[in-house]
Amino acid sequence: NVTLPAAQESMEKRLVQALANKKKAAPGVLRVALEEKTYRALNLGVKMDLLVSSKDSTEVYEAKKNRSRVLDLYQLRMYWDGCAVDGCPLSSGVLVARSHPQEVRNLVKALNDSYRDPTGRPYHLSLSTWAEEGIDPKAV
Repeated sequence: NVTLPAAQESMEKRLVQALANKKKAAPGVLRVALEEKTYRALNLGVKMDLLVSSKDSTEVYEAKKNRSRVLDLYQLRMYWDGCAVDGCPLSSGVLVARSHPQEVRNLVKALNDSYRDPTGRPYHLSLSTWAEEGIDPKAV
């Protein structure tokens, strides 16, 4: 009988943990939560990658280790909508990846310009890269 090695934490989880550590060190941050549940009001058990609360804002992050896709942006929007339904409005939603193709850039603009969350508030979604966040994916 050979004991199997423990499963190594995924690259994406390590990147999110590195981002969480950076956010915890930022001035004014009150709370940083990994895998925070949303859609609590509907008991759906959806978990957000990262939630960061400070004195004046609450941000949610969707993280991808490689290039982002349109589907990833819709996942971020789902987190935003869940927070709205739960009565916890967000200030911004950020999709972090190594890079963002033009179709994702186009969609984030369309969502911000033309769509509203379930409470009627406009979205404030943005795109960021690991480099812009000061995280080297090769180093985690």
